[in-house]
Amino acid sequence: MNQKLQELQQSLQAWTQAFGHAQDPYIVGLYEALEKGERLDFWQTLNPLEYLPNYIAVKTNTGLGTARLLAGIRNIIIFLPVALTWASVSEATTAFNEFVTQNTGTPANFLQFWQDGYGLLDKFWSIGSIAQIDFVIVGMVIVLTAIVAIMQSRGQAANQVSNRIFSAARTSLALEINLALDEFKPVTSANVPADVAKAVKSLRAALANGQSIEKPYSRLNKNVSDAATLVKSSTSLLKTQLSSLQKEIAKAQKKLGN
Repeated sequence: MNQKLQELQQSLQAWTQAFGHAQDPYIVGLYEALEKGERLDFWQTLNPLEYLPNYIAVKTNTGLGTARLLAGIRNIIIFLPVALTWASVSEATTAFNEFVTQNTGTPANFLQFWQDGYGLLDKFWSIGSIAQIDFVIVGMVIVLTAIVAIMQSRGQAANQVSNRIFSAARTSLALEINLALDEFKPVTSANVPADVAKAVKSLRAALANGQSIEKPYSRLNKNVSDAATLVKSSTSLLKTQLSSLQKEIAKAQKKLGN
């Protein structure tokens, strides 16, 4: 394994450790191909930016988690003032009915009774006590709402930063994959000049039919030279292909000499 492929393996390991995705099929398949040195020409044809996994939060954002918990608590206690007030009304009504029964000839005011109790209503259920408790609960709801808003804002900002870091690392890894696998690019009509392929076809047809190959050979020789200049140092596979063509040309020259 050459140095570029070794460095790519290390980059894949570091990237998965930093961002997760250790079980992603593309990551697993590419790593195994690098390890075995097999089918790298296939992996070179895949665009890393299309197949590399997208962002997921590897670690739960503690700020957002706490904000969700506090929001849940707030959503529960927001109903406590109403529940306590109606419970107090129920207790005061029951006690007031008992007071009226015991004091049939005495004028009675419900609100005054609800506040004073006259010994029949517990102080906890008095209107003043319940009002104070409701005030404290409403204050807690307001404070919790502010805390939740701040924590959610900070958590979302932290997620955006993490996402930007991930995107930059993902793009960098994709470029490294392309560079490391570039030498395994398959030689096709798409990346070899069409006139080279046409000249090779003409030369082979001439050889097969026993015809003169002087013109096809001259054209092929020129096109191969142009192609070699164009794709110089691009891929080892292309060099192999050109070498094979040059051997055919050498055979053709010997045949012409004979």
